[in-house]
Parts: sequence; C-alpha cells; structure tokens
Amino acid sequence: MLKHESPLAWVLLGAGAWFLFGDDLRALFARLSPSELPHAPTVKPSAVPAGLPQFPDGWEPDLPLPSAVISRAAALRFALWGQGEGATTTEQVDGRWITFQAQYHGSKKGVGAFRLKGTAQGATG
Repeated sequence: MLKHESPLAWVLLGAGAWFLFGDDLRALFARLSPSELPHAPTVKPSAVPAGLPQFPDGWEPDLPLPSAVISRAAALRFALWGQGEGATTTEQVDGRWITFQAQYHGSKKGVGAFRLKGTAQGATG
C-alpha cells in the first residue's frame, strides 16, 4: 500500500490530473531499499478496441489512483516523454482501459492517467 512517504510523488492539480515527477521520484528512490520500490505490473500491451473514444473526449482522470496504475505510469514515463509532450498510450491495466499522457506541471515532466468516463474506479492500495 502506498503511504504518504511513497516513492511516487503525485500532485493533484485543479483540473483533476495527477502527475509523477522525475526529480522528486529519483530523490525518494535513493532512500528506499530494493524491496520498497514499486514494481510495474506485468502488462502486455493490448490491442485497443476500435470502439474506444478518442482521447481526451470520453476520458476522465483515474481518481483515486490504484497502485497498478501508479506503477504503470512510472514505467511509461520515459517512453512517453521520449515522444514529447502530449504523447499518449492506451493500455488495459487490471481489466480497465487507461490512457496515459505525457504532461507538464510547471517545468516538471509528468504522466497523467485517465479512465473511460463512467467506468468504475480501480481498487486502491
């Protein structure tokens, strides 16, 4: 379960998007033992069904953030930012479709996580 001192530094913005910050993340990772580091779930990229709406229409922030989504966002951070601001990928995480997007918060690079509007929240913890 993620605690306040989690290695993942997330900030809730007024628009409701959550972001993972690289500098804060690296500093916190340095204090943790390997057993305390989050591990990305083993998720094979899924073929995205043709019926899903285009992003951002039909999507909402995935709040509260389930730990599987947090881990996957952390794993995707460098790949998304390698494509530049606004890059997205849509994947199935714990049986739910999630779109991850490379976004800035101030001058820091982050990853936003969004679920289909009207779908159930994921299990947190």
